[in-house]
Amino acid sequence: MGFKIPEDKLKPKLEPFASFNGEQVNLDELENQSLTLDFYTNTDIRANTPGQNELIKKYTNEVLVYKLNKHILPNCSSRDDITYDGALQLRYVPELIKRIQELENELSKVRVTSRDNERQVNYWQNQYFNKEY
Repeated sequence: MGFKIPEDKLKPKLEPFASFNGEQVNLDELENQSLTLDFYTNTDIRANTPGQNELIKKYTNEVLVYKLNKHILPNCSSRDDITYDGALQLRYVPELIKRIQELENELSKVRVTSRDNERQVNYWQNQYFNKEY
């Protein structure tokens, strides 16, 4: 039988809280992967720990990569890849970031190409179907 902290001595569980430019937001109303890098870099985002954990789901891949490179990895304590933390920091996460960036670059090319193709199809449909005979 182990030691158990009495329920009345436990800290109350914090509810997720976040604010954007001083205005509180309901995190449940935000769509997953809806907060872009432009929004992230131009908005004063404040959140408690549960709020930060919820925000991770709301960031786009671009924001996650930016945040990992600029804020998270530089603040990791281990600089040794012998430990699990160090291996994550120095080997696995940088490789994952690189791969995600490559995928995002490829996806952006596909998005541009598909928009161009859609414009061409719309142009020819309008040319052909909107003529009066």
